[in-house]
Amino acid sequence: MDDEKAVFLSEGDILPWKIPLASNEVSLLHLDIYNGSTELVGYKGIEDFSRAVPPFFIVASAAKYIADINRLPPGRKTRMGSELGKASREVLFDGSISIYGVGEIPGTTIKGYHLIRNGRIWTARADINRFSGVEGLRELIFEREEPSERVNAIVRGYEIQAKERERARLNARAQRFA
Repeated sequence: MDDEKAVFLSEGDILPWKIPLASNEVSLLHLDIYNGSTELVGYKGIEDFSRAVPPFFIVASAAKYIADINRLPPGRKTRMGSELGKASREVLFDGSISIYGVGEIPGTTIKGYHLIRNGRIWTARADINRFSGVEGLRELIFEREEPSERVNAIVRGYEIQAKERERARLNARAQRFA
């Protein structure tokens, strides 16, 4: 992996909140085997925006919640009798982002937009005043950095996650046939 900056808007260490189940359903979240948790304590609305950030065009939307979050520790260790630490109150974003390239559409001489990456937004930030307001999603995506560099870093983050998922899938397949 090279030294390019990567930004991850989809964080695997934040568990989904528990949703009531039908009597015939089972969920690992309800068995309390994970050393992590997410509890919603408030709703801050839904936000969407679109913005040109040459050479990109961004379309994003997300619901925003106030949540008490215990992130999973590295390695996704199970609880096995250990107690959860103190949860941190954060703004939780649940949504999606589409990043388009602006210019000549690959393989053609036509100028326009082409989809570079579609990704889930599942992340949280502790600065409630900054991120729960009407421009919280914009703040999350740009984080006061140079916009086109930030978008490049977001694209890089999704690329890294896709490669890691594929590597995990191939490793699981290799172990199954070993």
